[in-house]
Amino acid sequence: MFDVTREQKLLRHEIYRRLHHDIVTCALLPGQELRENELADQFSISKSPIRDALLKLEFEGLVEVLPRRGYRVRPLVWEDAEELYDMRDLLERECARVAIARAGDADFEALRLAARIRPSDAADFLGYNRRFHIALARTSGRKQLAEASIRVISQFDRMIVLSLSQLRIVRIKDLEKGHMAMVDALQQRDAALADELIRSHVHRSKERVREALSKMEVSMLAAPPRLPARQRKAAVR
Repeated sequence: MFDVTREQKLLRHEIYRRLHHDIVTCALLPGQELRENELADQFSISKSPIRDALLKLEFEGLVEVLPRRGYRVRPLVWEDAEELYDMRDLLERECARVAIARAGDADFEALRLAARIRPSDAADFLGYNRRFHIALARTSGRKQLAEASIRVISQFDRMIVLSLSQLRIVRIKDLEKGHMAMVDALQQRDAALADELIRSHVHRSKERVREALSKMEVSMLAAPPRLPARQRKAAVR
C-alpha cells in the first residue's frame, strides 16, 4: 500500500512538473485551452493526476477555470503583469527591510552564494534568476512574507521568456552583477541603497515585459485559437 501511495505521489508531482514547465516556457501558450481527457491521453494516464496538477497550477495563478469547458493557461495582459510587478516590488523591498533588521552575516553569505553564477546557469537563465529571488525572500526569515513573495515570483518565468524572445538578450553576467550589488547593500545594512536597487531592478524588468507585450500586441481578453494537442504519448515513469 505504501509503495502504491508513494508511486501515486511521484506521478502527481511529475505531471505537475511537466505542465508547469510547459506553461512557464510558453510551450503551452497563454490562453491555450487544457482539457483533462486530452491531457490524460497525451500522458497515457488517468484523469486524477491531471486534475490534481491543474488545481495546483490554478492556485499558483498559471491556469484558470473555463466553466463547462475545462481550463486554460492564464492569458497574459499588461494589467495583470503590472499588478504582479507592483506586488513583487512591495514584497521584495519588505523582504530586504526585514532581512537587514534580522538576518546575520551567514544568511547574507548564503544569499551571495545564490547570486553567484554556476557553470550550469548559462543554459538555465530562468533557474538562476528564480533561485536568487527565492533566496532573497527566505533571507527575511519571515515565513508568511517569504511564501507570499515566492508565490508572486513563481508567475514571472513565462513573462521573462516572452520578453527575452522579443527584446535584446539580457546577459546573465549583467544580472549577476545586479544581484551581487543587492547582496552588498543588504550585508552593509544600507537600507536606502538596497531599497533603491531592488526598486530599479524590478522596474527594468517591468519595462522589458511591457515593451514585449506591446510589440507582440498581446491582448488576451480574447484567447488565441486553441492549438492542436501535441503528440506526446510517452508514459510517465
